[in-house]
Amino acid sequence: MLTHLDAAIDALHALDLDGLSDPLLHDLVVGLETRCSRLAAVRAGVVARWDGRGVWSDDGSKSAAARLARDTGLSRAHAHAVLRRARRLATMPLVAAALTDGTLSGDVVDLLIAVNVPRRKELFARDERVLVTACADQDDETSIRHILDRWAQAADDDL
Repeated sequence: MLTHLDAAIDALHALDLDGLSDPLLHDLVVGLETRCSRLAAVRAGVVARWDGRGVWSDDGSKSAAARLARDTGLSRAHAHAVLRRARRLATMPLVAAALTDGTLSGDVVDLLIAVNVPRRKELFARDERVLVTACADQDDETSIRHILDRWAQAADDDL
């Protein structure tokens, strides 16, 4: 299942980067970042299913984060972050789709996850499309944070 991905990574690793023109090198950098976002969406979906089915517990592990950290070499904090993103994206279909198609980066998705706290869950679901579009239209983190902070304040006022 992962052999094609491994082959693609091996091919990219073998590239003669010094032989690439500046525009091609730039396109490669941007393209890789987009693909990393798309792969993060795939990872989130797989991790959410692995977590939801309790596959992590088949060796007696006490938590999904402990098993993920142990079997992959991730820090516990990073394993918790991976699981948090996976669990939250499972409830945010438009955000997940935007990550999947490369419209939003993982960093922007994490900002959206941060404002989608339990007390705002219904309002977030109502406004998810608008928030995804607004974030996708911005080209800097400061603007995105400003939009999300304003939305969160308005949502809290509504509550």
